Amino acid sequence: MNDAGHPSSNAVSTTLTVPTFNAVDRKLWFLRLDLFFQHQHIFDKFDKLHMALSAMPDETVADL
Repeated sequence: MNDAGHPSSNAVSTTLTVPTFNAVDRKLWFLRLDLFFQHQHIFDKFDKLHMALSAMPDETVADL
């Protein structure tokens, strides 16, 4: 309990964003993207695909 009688908590709220696409090192970008998904508890494959494609430039998506 803290001085105000409320339960103590060490939790910190943060907002993470999808990593900026890295065309030079795509493998590194996908590794960082996977860590982002893990941290955000995103497990659905459709959600992952949607977020990944949304983070990529149109030119890159067109080349897929």
